Parts: sequence; structure tokens; C-alpha cells
Amino acid sequence: MDTNNDYVIVIGGVNIDIVGYPYSKLISQDSNIGGVKLSLGGVGRNIAKKIPKILLENFQETDFYLDTVSTAKAVKVRENLGKIHTLKTNRLESEALKGITIKDEDDLIKKIMI
Repeated sequence: MDTNNDYVIVIGGVNIDIVGYPYSKLISQDSNIGGVKLSLGGVGRNIAKKIPKILLENFQETDFYLDTVSTAKAVKVRENLGKIHTLKTNRLESEALKGITIKDEDDLIKKIMI
């Protein structure tokens, strides 16, 4: 963080491991049907991934404002909702977080606001 505790900067590597594997016994010097597995890693990525958790746990007197950005990212904050002061979601992100369907404004008030 800087001297005013306003920013976090992560400098480090981000890696993607790509592993190919055959579905059956490998046949040398031939085409083999198989799959590919991707694994994300690297020190920089791993640290950056843990920063939100560290901030929420160690700065509990701070008001956190969060824009969930997408449904895939919205569900990742579900366990920390009580630590976030203001959450900015769209309809799809709200539905993903709560596991509900919102059809109109009445649904929003009944299912989210209460």
C-alpha cells in the first residue's frame, strides 16, 4: 500500500500451465485424441487473488464498495456479503447471488430488499 494506505500494487509472475493428455494409451508418432487442462498460477496472481480476503478480514472498520462486474464474479463474494457496505449489481448478478429470478420491480423489493 502507499503511504496513505489507498492502493495495493502487485508485481510478480502470472502463469498458465497447459497440460495435454491422451484419453487412452499414448501412441507414439501418431495423432492421439485427448484433452487439455489449464491451471492458473504464479506468485503475482496468487497474491492478487487473496487481497480482497485480506482487506475484508483486516480492515473491518472500513466501508467497502463493490461492483460485482459479472455473474461469475458475483457468486464469489457470497460468503463475504456481510462485510461489504455497498454492493452494485445488475439484475443478472443479483439473481446469481440470491439464487432467485427477478421479473419486475415488485420482485426486486420482495426478494432482495427484505
